[in-house]
Amino acid sequence: MTFKEAKDELKSLANGRYHSLSYELTEYRSGVLQVKCWAYVDPSISTETSNWKDTLLKMEIQLKAVTEVGPSEAPGEE
Repeated sequence: MTFKEAKDELKSLANGRYHSLSYELTEYRSGVLQVKCWAYVDPSISTETSNWKDTLLKMEIQLKAVTEVGPSEAPGEE
């Protein structure tokens, strides 16, 4: 999945809410690469994995949970 495809999918998931997408690539001396694909949707919902597909799948699951529970009853908030 390209960055643009991920951005388009996140925009759809965000449904008009503020959202952000980041890609980080770290290369260590050993040559090992670490990839972080991070997504955020307001209010304070974020996910991070090593690929866009899994990051957006986790985001979709979190957004459904917030929608089902309701923003004022989101886990971790009192």
